[in-house]
Amino acid sequence: MNELQGDALELELLQRRYLQMEDPEELQLPSKQILRNPENQSFIFNHMFNRPLPLFSPPHRYQFRVLKKLLTLLEDAVEDPEQDEISNDLASYFAELLAEPMPSELEASRNKCYVTYTVPTSYADAPTITILESPSLMSSAGTTGFRVWDASLYLATCLTSPGLKGMVQGKTILEIGAGLGFLSLFCMKHLNARGVHITDGTPEVIENAQENVRLNGLSENALIQTTVLKWGNETEFHLQGANGTPLSYDLVLGADMIYDASSVPSLISTLQQLFAKNANVKTLIATVVRNETTLETFTDAC
Repeated sequence: MNELQGDALELELLQRRYLQMEDPEELQLPSKQILRNPENQSFIFNHMFNRPLPLFSPPHRYQFRVLKKLLTLLEDAVEDPEQDEISNDLASYFAELLAEPMPSELEASRNKCYVTYTVPTSYADAPTITILESPSLMSSAGTTGFRVWDASLYLATCLTSPGLKGMVQGKTILEIGAGLGFLSLFCMKHLNARGVHITDGTPEVIENAQENVRLNGLSENALIQTTVLKWGNETEFHLQGANGTPLSYDLVLGADMIYDASSVPSLISTLQQLFAKNANVKTLIATVVRNETTLETFTDAC
């Protein structure tokens, strides 16, 4: 594998953060020294803003905010006006965006957009997953399932480690509270899972997960299946194999599911049903501790 270093690494990391739509106010930019280099400015333009735009580029309002921050830093980086230049391409594209009518912040938060997540690594061609998601924390449908949350990203990174890869490779996986299906898609596309079953309690979220399966070129794989699963309901747990043969699960994944104490009893009931049908199934759950009492409710019930 090709390990990136120096300017190349900094520019690659900038592109990854941009495609992941990190908040422009918090977006870490390369140093002034790196940005002064005309070749580096050309890289930024060609890989982030040049037409035709990269597949699944962020919306124009986000591009405008990032480019404004970049140009401000570039202007500040100029030491010798006769030697240091700001890319005409970047400046011209910013002028184009400036002339466009932009949606308000509220309108933009309601629109779904493409976000490409990359596993944190210094190597080129790092694994990515593209997700159609909503920037807002809560959708109009009253669910948080239209976003990829931090715990999913952390768990995906952990699953790439030598100690955990074996839990996924060649295994059949059930993801509960899957939302947009990020973890399942990552396991199938990059960790060689045998099959994945994406489940969530909201039909609209499952429809969005199906679109994400297509976006990542996996729609032809019969062992990627989606199901509406409401915790606590009696249900059959299996993935449909060839000729309808049921496949038992080897691994259950869940991320950022433990945020509401009232849902814990239903979640525990679903897990108990799983374990009753397959005592050998392994479970990995990742969560961000937003409320210690809610987390204790879950751990105590376990």
